[in-house]
Amino acid sequence: MNSLKTSTFCLILLVSLLAFACDSSTSTTTTEPAAAPTVKTVASPPPLAPGEELAVLDTVYGKIKLRLFPDVAPKHVASFRKYINEGFYNGLAFHRVIPGMVIQAGNPATKSDDKSTWPQGERSGLPTIPAEFSTLPYVRGTLGAARTSDPNSASTQFFICLNRNEQWDREYTVFGQVVEGMNVADIIANSPTDPGTEIPTSKATIIRAYLEKYAPK
Repeated sequence: MNSLKTSTFCLILLVSLLAFACDSSTSTTTTEPAAAPTVKTVASPPPLAPGEELAVLDTVYGKIKLRLFPDVAPKHVASFRKYINEGFYNGLAFHRVIPGMVIQAGNPATKSDDKSTWPQGERSGLPTIPAEFSTLPYVRGTLGAARTSDPNSASTQFFICLNRNEQWDREYTVFGQVVEGMNVADIIANSPTDPGTEIPTSKATIIRAYLEKYAPK
């Protein structure tokens, strides 16, 4: 969208899938490769129903409302809800943006104004979540879980896909979908960035993240 203690999301257009969509990290040696995660076949989600729970990211540019998919990725959704309820995401910033492709947030290092710490991130003491890959495709508005090259290393970081990206299908856990506020995501994605980086020059902060019930207008 470092060591394996980070969960930044190397989003560079002209590199391979793993270099693009994983955290940059130094590798650790293992005697045997980990088994590939299974891919769950799921149907397209039904229409959003009144009273269904939404996650809201109230940013400095406006609100992004997210429908969560607990039937598709229960562990990721449970973790996301937990961190929201604990106020973990309040004050964090979107630390990686690529226009027309992705925005990424959830890095606790972004509470600091020292941007030099943002690419490394910080996951010390934070639990990881095993992959919950599914057949849901990465389309505009898909909410995905950032990870390192280890498929089972997702933690607090997430990303929002801005356009169809087939390379991410069945490689990164899908656990939700934007239902309102894609214009806000586009504003964040098109923010000026510091030279040579994908870090917004003006801090794109999540003022508050919270849960609410969907009420049709």
